Amino acid sequence: MPYRRARGDTVFRFLSAAAAMAVLAVAAALVLVLVDASAPAIARFGLAFLASGTWDPIHHEYGALPFVFGTLYTSLLAMLFAVPVGLGAALCLSEMAGYRLASTLGFAVEFLAAVPSVIYG
Repeated sequence: MPYRRARGDTVFRFLSAAAAMAVLAVAAALVLVLVDASAPAIARFGLAFLASGTWDPIHHEYGALPFVFGTLYTSLLAMLFAVPVGLGAALCLSEMAGYRLASTLGFAVEFLAAVPSVIYG
């Protein structure tokens, strides 16, 4: 006897696919809005401002390289600290800690992840 899919499964599958398509549509719309909003600046300064470090408002020369570098550098530094600590905590809680300790500390870790870092600052 062939397997018949329940109506709820079909509805759930359709809603899941629709939600996934909505996420993709929102991401595409975001890219389009950002490109459209940045078109005047790109037309005036070109894409070379990404590789330039000059910042001279008097002569209308703007370079984003220090800002791009700073963002990438601090993100890399944060990952270098966070990934080993996160993996260590996950391994400790899942492999070494007992049930009571793992559930208590697991709740604390989930709570820390739920609160935005701005609140901690």
